[in-house]
Amino acid sequence: NAEYMGIFGGMKDKTQQKLTFPPRRATAQPASLPPIRGSENVLYKRKSHPTPDTPTFQTDESEQPKAQPPSIQKSTSSCPAPAKKSRQLHLDVGQRHFDMRTCKICGFVFSQGVEEDENLHKQTHDVFVNGALFPFWKSSNVVSHHNSNALCLLDHTSPMAHWNRITSLKPLLDAELGDFQFPYPIGDPRLRVIAYVNVSASQTRSRIVGCCVLHPITEAFCIIDETGNSSDGTRQKGLALSLDLSKARPAVVGVSHLWVLTQFRRKQVASALLEAVRSASSIDGSKLPKDLIAVSQPTQKGHAFFTIFFGCPSYLVYR
Repeated sequence: NAEYMGIFGGMKDKTQQKLTFPPRRATAQPASLPPIRGSENVLYKRKSHPTPDTPTFQTDESEQPKAQPPSIQKSTSSCPAPAKKSRQLHLDVGQRHFDMRTCKICGFVFSQGVEEDENLHKQTHDVFVNGALFPFWKSSNVVSHHNSNALCLLDHTSPMAHWNRITSLKPLLDAELGDFQFPYPIGDPRLRVIAYVNVSASQTRSRIVGCCVLHPITEAFCIIDETGNSSDGTRQKGLALSLDLSKARPAVVGVSHLWVLTQFRRKQVASALLEAVRSASSIDGSKLPKDLIAVSQPTQKGHAFFTIFFGCPSYLVYR
């Protein structure tokens, strides 16, 4: 027993001693990794702890730049407008008149089948055949009457609506008289026009079928036939006529244009227009003498008419 107690007694003393272990050796922790892009959407994120080997810094949150939401920049480049869809207006199935047409009477070029072109052609063709509408002839200055028709004077006091009816005749006057131009602009006191109005039973259907453009002049020259006796060599030869430029004659009124619609010719309409010129340019209440009226250079047909009206082949012509 003694020996036993001695053995286990020494063991007891040893177990009662405090067990001590060597201090645990510190191991270096890995440095914190940069945040993964898009990690703000992760529900759980592991928190990194500082270690003795990795220094830490205290920063103020107010100094840190806040993440701004991405801005959407509008494109300033101008996008081209979408192309307008075209419509097919014609079908080429071998018809006779498919492309542009030219009217043989009024010379108007239009596209058959296009409503706008056909309406314009209808208006122009109507003027060529029947003359220009003049529904307000009663309110204008009526100089005289001829065969129940009215001869109206237009001057600088006339409304512009009246002048527009005269200018609507320009395509017809261009075709028959050449490049028609007024000697003075509309509104000038020197410009006057006498319109021969074919009065209809319906006032709105009355039409201008003839006109005469006149303005004041101071001198003119006698016209002579090429076969007639002439003075010295101071002549200006025309197609079949010549002017005696040796002596200027006094004149008061010059007629630059005289026109009558084709279907109203040989009905003394032109004579009525020239008589209205005499009445509109009266002196002391009496008609202007014929030898004070001059005309522009006439055609051969015009010369035949003026010879009958003035009663002699040597009437006055101004330049």
